Amino acid sequence: MKYIAKALTPRANKNKTGVTYTARVANYSTGTRVEEELGTYDTFAEAELVADERKKELEQFKYNGIVETEMTILEFILNHYLDWRSEQVVANDVKKFIRYIQQIGLSGTPLQKVNRKWCEKFRAEMYLLKPEVKHKKEYNLNTLVTKLNTELNNCLDYAYQMGFVKQNYNNGLSNPLKNHPRWIDTKEQKYLKQHKMKNTVWDAEKFKKYIKLFKQIPNTQIVKATARPDAQSRSAYVVKASGSDAWRVFWVDNNGDTKSKAFNWKKMGGRENAKVLADAYAEEITKTLEQGDGTYVSQRRTFQNLDSIMWWAYANLSLLLGLRNGEICALKFSDFDTENLMVTINKQLVYRNKQLTEVKPKKSSFRDITFPPELIEVLDKLKLHYETIGTNEGDYLLQYRNGGAVRPDYWVKHFKKVQRLAGIPEFDLLEGTHAGRKTHLTLLARGGVSQSIVKKRAGHSKIQTTEEYYIVIDSDKEASDVVHNILKSEDDSLVVQH
Repeated sequence: MKYIAKALTPRANKNKTGVTYTARVANYSTGTRVEEELGTYDTFAEAELVADERKKELEQFKYNGIVETEMTILEFILNHYLDWRSEQVVANDVKKFIRYIQQIGLSGTPLQKVNRKWCEKFRAEMYLLKPEVKHKKEYNLNTLVTKLNTELNNCLDYAYQMGFVKQNYNNGLSNPLKNHPRWIDTKEQKYLKQHKMKNTVWDAEKFKKYIKLFKQIPNTQIVKATARPDAQSRSAYVVKASGSDAWRVFWVDNNGDTKSKAFNWKKMGGRENAKVLADAYAEEITKTLEQGDGTYVSQRRTFQNLDSIMWWAYANLSLLLGLRNGEICALKFSDFDTENLMVTINKQLVYRNKQLTEVKPKKSSFRDITFPPELIEVLDKLKLHYETIGTNEGDYLLQYRNGGAVRPDYWVKHFKKVQRLAGIPEFDLLEGTHAGRKTHLTLLARGGVSQSIVKKRAGHSKIQTTEEYYIVIDSDKEASDVVHNILKSEDDSLVVQH
């Protein structure tokens, strides 16, 4: 076949108003000639241009199914792969992937010239990638190889699906960095992970002791105390608001200004419930007011944007449910069935393109899991908190003081600080928010919960993932106990005779 497509001379059409031109192209891609009319235009040049563009579009599709393109690998990543990958995986490494191919000079390679030799060079120079931030530790080479190879494989697989490349030449290539000084042996790496993990989870005793401490984090911290001879005993009080169905809390602040807040009966679930909320609010306000003991205490909020109850709730959700950080942030009151003690995990919250977005749980790990009755207290306290402050946007469990779900990275940033505020010793601090998840799953495994249940709660597709990365079991203790019991024994027959 000589042509895939051929631009035909525009056909002139005479009418009362003048002459128009019909753009035409001959399409041979099906094996027979089919003439396509592409519309009528005022000038010959316009019609000719449209026909030529259509010809190029048809000629992109060659007989081997490959779309002819002059795109570079970087252009393909930016124009096609980046968006697709972001939809598939929230926490991807595309930016690191882009930075790497730019650093080693491979970003300008035409996509259709990404061959086996190109992929071998890509693999061989990964140790050259440097951190973006100065003085930051070097990348773990094993992890780097896994992440970058994953991105290249996914990128070339997607290019193959779109018809831009014949095959993924990166598949099946050997790892040239296994003899590099920075490469850690697989067995050694597994041991180091397990060794580190033992120091980042709590055993049952620590879990029981420390989880209570999160409830004691104060909403305010003392900044200074100065003598005030004119100090007065101030307190907030509750009265029925005149002319309305509401309770009103009144108080005089430390500057002598009168303040008040109304608790409407209809909005707060009835007269009695509104009274309970008003009393609770008055009690909290009183704690912030000066007293007539000659001392004026200046205080500031412990956290600028949210109340301490949120950290107590977050710690309980993490340690009692074992969820991922994004899954905790996305929890809503409507996800909880308090009668059957079940919670539905069907989303996670991510911060993407400078806005919070709900997406599917990681690897689409939808699941319904049970929760202990102790979590009901957390739900009830949160409901009371939102009723008191009068805001609850989107039904989310965890929100800023002024409303709105909390960004997932907020919890990560302040996690150690909060543990210190709670009074947890420095040597027992959990390394990060994910350590709460690991603690939960480890406690289940040590408590005899079946592997299938632990895997389901974790939202993993393979039990190997749960066992290798999330569970710390001391299986060697029985061996040392045998030796200990022998040494403790008073039976002379166990003593070696000389």
